[in-house]
Amino acid sequence: MTEDDELFADMPRAYIRGLEKGKGYVKENYLRERREWIKLRQTIAHYESDGRKKHKKRLAELYREEKQLAK
Repeated sequence: MTEDDELFADMPRAYIRGLEKGKGYVKENYLRERREWIKLRQTIAHYESDGRKKHKKRLAELYREEKQLAK
């Protein structure tokens, strides 16, 4: 199973959510959004492991960005 196949496994739910919001998802768009979200989560995990207080402002920005991607 390739990385794209693993990411694509969650697409039916995303597709249904997209239809409910009036969006049509195609595989490439979904995979791109999913990769962006994974990269963002990795960045957040890095900052959290380095110290929450030290990166408080940057983490707040990243959390807002993550919330936007979830919409």
